[in-house]
Amino acid sequence: VPVDRRGWWLIGLGAALLAIAWILRRARQPEFATPPLVMAFVSVALGLPPSSLDRVGAFWGYLAAALAYALAAAWLRQPLLLVASAVLSAVHYGVALVWLGVNPANYGLALFPAVAVALTLAHLLDWRLGRPVPTSASGTPPGPAWLRAVAPTLTSWLDWWAAPWYAWGYAGALVAVGLSLPLRSGQTNDPARLALALALASLIFLHATARFRSRGFLLLAGVLAQGAVLAVIDLYGWLEHPAWASLAFLPVTVVTAALALAVELWRREGSPLSAQWWKGWSRPLYLLLAADLLLGQTAALFNSQPGAVVTVVHALLLALLAT
Repeated sequence: VPVDRRGWWLIGLGAALLAIAWILRRARQPEFATPPLVMAFVSVALGLPPSSLDRVGAFWGYLAAALAYALAAAWLRQPLLLVASAVLSAVHYGVALVWLGVNPANYGLALFPAVAVALTLAHLLDWRLGRPVPTSASGTPPGPAWLRAVAPTLTSWLDWWAAPWYAWGYAGALVAVGLSLPLRSGQTNDPARLALALALASLIFLHATARFRSRGFLLLAGVLAQGAVLAVIDLYGWLEHPAWASLAFLPVTVVTAALALAVELWRREGSPLSAQWWKGWSRPLYLLLAADLLLGQTAALFNSQPGAVVTVVHALLLALLAT
C-alpha cells in the first residue's frame, strides 16, 4: 500500500470497526461492542496524518473521517462527536479550495458559501432536534459558585446538536475577514474584496444577533459594517488623507447616532450615562458612536478644511444627544 494511501485504509478499518460495534449493539451485546467502538475512533484518528501527505489523500481522507464521526454521533446520540466532524469538515473544505486552484487572495470570500451551509445545517438541526434547556439539576458539580452557575449552561451547549455548526459558521466568517486582509507576504491590498468580506461578515453576525439575542453580536456586526465602509473609502484613496476620510465617514456616524437614539426611545431604555450603561439594545450602537466621534475628531485635526465640517457636525450630534 502506498504510504500516502495508508491513511485511507486506517479510516476504512475504523469504519468497519464502527459497523461491527453497531452490529454487536443491535445483537444486545453492548459489553462486546465497546472495544471495537474505541478502536474505531483510534483508527480513524491515526488515519488522518498519512492522509495529509497530498491533496487527494487529504480531501477524501478528511471527508471520510468527518462522515464517520457524524454517523457515530447520530448512532450514539452524542452531539459532542459533531465537534470533531465540524473541525474535520473545515480542513476538508480548505483542502478543496487549494485543490480547485482558488486564488489565495480569494480564500476569504470562498469561505462564505461554507458558512452559509453550516448555518443552514445548524438551523435544520434546531428545527428537527431543538435545543436543550439549561437546568440546575442536583448533579451540579462541586466547586466555586461561578462554576456551579455556568455548569447547566455548559452542559446544555455540549448536548446541543446545532452548536458545532453555529460555531463553524461564525468562526468561519471571522476567518474569512482575516484571510481578506492584506497581511500575507505578496498579497496586494484590495479594498473592494475586503469591503465585501466585511459586509458579508456583518450580515452573518446580524443573524447571530437575532438568533441568540446578544448585544455583543450586535456590537461586532456594527464594527464589521463600519469596517466595510472604511474599506470603500480606502477604495477611492481617501484613507491616505485622514481628515478627508473622516469627512467621508461622517454620514455613517450620523446614521449610527440616529439608530442609537431611535432604539433608545423606542425601547424606553433611558440614558446610557447611568449605572446600567450596558442594559439595552441601544448601548452597542452608542459604543460605536463614541468610538466614531473620538477617532473621527482625531483624524479631522490633520486638515482644517474638512476638519471644520466634521467638528461642527460632531458638536450638533452631541448637542442633540444632550437634550
